[in-house]
Amino acid sequence: MTMILPDYVLAPMRRLTDAGYEVYCVGGCVRDALLGCPVHDYDLTTSALPEQVHDVFRDAQIIDTGIKHGTVTLISDHRPLEITTFRTESAYRDHRHPDHVAFARTLKDDCARRDFTINALAYHPDTGITDHFHGLDDLKAGIIRSVNDPSERFNEDALRILRAVRFAAQLGFRIEEKTAEAVLAKKDDLRYVSAERIEAELERLLTGQYAASVLDPYRSLMEVILPQLKNDTAWENTVSCIDRSERTFPVRLAVLLNHTETDQRTLDDLKVSGAVRDTVLVLQKYRSLPLETKIDVQKAMYLLKDRFSDYLAYRTAADCYEKKDELERIAREIRENGDCVSLTQLAVNGSDLVKEGLRGKEISVMLDHLINAVMEERCKNNRESLLEEVRKSAGQGA
Repeated sequence: MTMILPDYVLAPMRRLTDAGYEVYCVGGCVRDALLGCPVHDYDLTTSALPEQVHDVFRDAQIIDTGIKHGTVTLISDHRPLEITTFRTESAYRDHRHPDHVAFARTLKDDCARRDFTINALAYHPDTGITDHFHGLDDLKAGIIRSVNDPSERFNEDALRILRAVRFAAQLGFRIEEKTAEAVLAKKDDLRYVSAERIEAELERLLTGQYAASVLDPYRSLMEVILPQLKNDTAWENTVSCIDRSERTFPVRLAVLLNHTETDQRTLDDLKVSGAVRDTVLVLQKYRSLPLETKIDVQKAMYLLKDRFSDYLAYRTAADCYEKKDELERIAREIRENGDCVSLTQLAVNGSDLVKEGLRGKEISVMLDHLINAVMEERCKNNRESLLEEVRKSAGQGA
């Protein structure tokens, strides 16, 4: 098998090889290339010590990003390329970081510390694939298997527990029996992992093509991450909804939490971005909006603003809604016609209402009243009609 390497990767490999060192592409880049997936990041492993890497590339920019772990970052053709010396690792007392890193003598020793066999593959353009742990067989069979003893691998780094399920969700692979048993046995060790790292893996898991297939067998693992899922009494429905939902993180997270009590603190604890948090909360807040008429769609567009498309995806998945295409067509026509769906489209604004004697919260309440009156065609969207509605409604205490 031949990997087509970009010049910014191939040239440094040639330079290290010419200097007498072993060097290989390793890990996810090799796996993805074999699967025919796009490769975005390349990592190199080498027999050269960090100071020897510095010497080989003394005319280039090198950043000592992880020098204590044997990793330096070479800026190659204006792109960062991590180069790590063959290494072995000692015990992991915190279940995340090795207490001590020692440089290894062989590629096999280096690959033995990696998480899964499909990630322990190495490649050099002159020698092809090096496979010390039968990763090629597992890749062909669609199996996720730990390198050597799974309990030991998970004791070293608890994040690997979640990574196993994430790879299954992305690739559609089966987790090998002993590795799966260790995933469930060690799931509580995820408490040693930072919320930020868990959130990153959860996003990849939920947006995976095969996410629904792992949710049921690994529900107890998901409950470690999101304890409120223990109270989901409609779990089978939740899994089905995930299966038919669009593969965007906010939508799938909202669907996953659809039958639970979700609040801002829940999402903040999960360390999702502010944009994801706000989208999930908005989708769930308006989960039962009527969507039967053009006015319903206008009101939904007003309430949801730029999250309207996510909302349709959420409702389609959560409620088996079958009118998504029709609703998107109506929304498109509303935009093309310039129909009122935002306060900026109203012919009056807050300053106009101040002149009418309104103050503070009265202004926002009145603006909301006016846009609803326009959408419901009870009032025309021109200055005279709107100010007349203001005076009438203010007089009635609306």
